[in-house]
Amino acid sequence: VAATNIPFIKRRYALAEAKQAYNDLKGETREKILAIARDFQWNIIPTENEGITLPYEFKIHFTNYLKNTTHLKGKKWKLINKPLLQGYVYLTRSEVARLLSEEIRKHIENKLEIEKTLKLPKELAEKVEKIKNLTLTKVNTAEIEGIPGSIKKEAFPPCIAALYEAASKGRQLSHVGRFTLTSFLLNIGLTQENVIEIFRSFPDFNERITRYQVEHISGERGSRTRYLPPSCKTLETHGICINPGEECKGISHPIAFYKRKVKSTS
Repeated sequence: VAATNIPFIKRRYALAEAKQAYNDLKGETREKILAIARDFQWNIIPTENEGITLPYEFKIHFTNYLKNTTHLKGKKWKLINKPLLQGYVYLTRSEVARLLSEEIRKHIENKLEIEKTLKLPKELAEKVEKIKNLTLTKVNTAEIEGIPGSIKKEAFPPCIAALYEAASKGRQLSHVGRFTLTSFLLNIGLTQENVIEIFRSFPDFNERITRYQVEHISGERGSRTRYLPPSCKTLETHGICINPGEECKGISHPIAFYKRKVKSTS
């Protein structure tokens, strides 16, 4: 899996392992769950000596809780909706198993990141190529990059295409560049998770900060305003408008370019 060097394959593999771990952990003993959690440096304590009745079998420090709920959707995972006492969040066995599965998913993803190209035996290298080719035939390139099939990457205006390519390769973007790319992608239908994944390859990537910024731009935080990307004139001022071609004539906004291009190719 690591040798394919395709993030999509790595993510899917890590997710599959995490799901299996979740199912297995739900049936494990309390001692085994505690041991695994402590291997990940969790501050976790069983509640049996506190006179706490079921279903809350464990309590974990809120920092461990927040670290592993960033990807989880649903109001039930919001900290405000959990029993919290003296810095500890009270959880059921199933909830602890779910959070541990997130920890396992991230651990596997990190282990699959390799800086050097692996030199594989011929037989194994052929299998790696087979997996890569099979993935490319089953899933289109855009989806492998984290873009749903409903999003037309080929309709991106030149400025957005350049920003997207730079971000995908982990090259730093200016503040305006990040805002432009994020707001554009959110407004054409990309999910917050997909956008966050694009920035994951940045050397200074911080998931907590990135998630906050993406949620703010999407209107879920702060003023609750969903932001649009800057106009073409503003992008030109900041040096982000590059290689404007014939298709850019008469266009004053990146979203307008995208909509017109999608319409003309549909």
